[in-house]
Amino acid sequence: QDAGEAQQRKRVMEFARNAAVKRQSLAESDPAALPVAEAIQHEAAATTVSAGPSTSKQPAIAGASSCDGLSNADLRALHEARMRRQQAANGVNSEQAAGSLQQQQPTPRQQLVEQLQSQPAARAASLPGSKSISLLTYNVWFKESVAVVERMMALGDIIQQAGLPTFICLQEVTPFILELFVQSAWWKAYWCSPPPEDAPYFTLLLVKKDAAPGISPASFKEALFRNSVMGRGLRSVLVNVAGQPLLVATSHLESPIPPTGFYSTERQRQMAEALATLDSGPADNVLFAGHK
Repeated sequence: QDAGEAQQRKRVMEFARNAAVKRQSLAESDPAALPVAEAIQHEAAATTVSAGPSTSKQPAIAGASSCDGLSNADLRALHEARMRRQQAANGVNSEQAAGSLQQQQPTPRQQLVEQLQSQPAARAASLPGSKSISLLTYNVWFKESVAVVERMMALGDIIQQAGLPTFICLQEVTPFILELFVQSAWWKAYWCSPPPEDAPYFTLLLVKKDAAPGISPASFKEALFRNSVMGRGLRSVLVNVAGQPLLVATSHLESPIPPTGFYSTERQRQMAEALATLDSGPADNVLFAGHK
């Protein structure tokens, strides 16, 4: 178990570090270029996709659904590009976004790590072997230009004040936010679902280690919704708590984008698909929490 814990921590750290390095290199070359570069990247992806099906013969991504030859990564890029266009239509141009980012400069890395690790570790709400369990669900909001460090530290305080809940369901986690979590004192108490490699933001499912012995990163499962154009799906894990099998799951359904893209029908179908998957799962007892 110690070897598996070390392997999981190494994998998550490498994932978060690689994403942070890419982000930092943009910020160092030109602090104002970060949001602009992201917008250009997403718009370029949208332009490439809209020009027609790709003629490349790259192997399909395992488990990725498609629509008219588009992978989930392509569709996510389209979704991100649309969000950028909507911000521009609402008067939030790249210059304003850059100014916002400059006003919210990240804390220097070493100081940040010290702040996160200085948070006192909370006592567990229940003793190991207890039959009581607890669950916390939280949409962290992927907007990194808005006090992201302060917000994630406050979330860490909530987690610790709650006595380290047995299960934590998080939505809209970005690679940078994941790096902040990994550096936090409370993180060491949890197993974490493996983060996806190609998503700008995603869900995470955390299980307290002393509450579910025998769990490993391989225990976590993800099933993408068949009708999602935003890469959304159902993330779950089967655990054994006090001798009872329990299926814990989280999700972030398709996001409504007013005034035209409310995705009401898609959201209803995704909820029905999630419930059908959980109903046919390996446990009679289910906990399902997330952003609906």
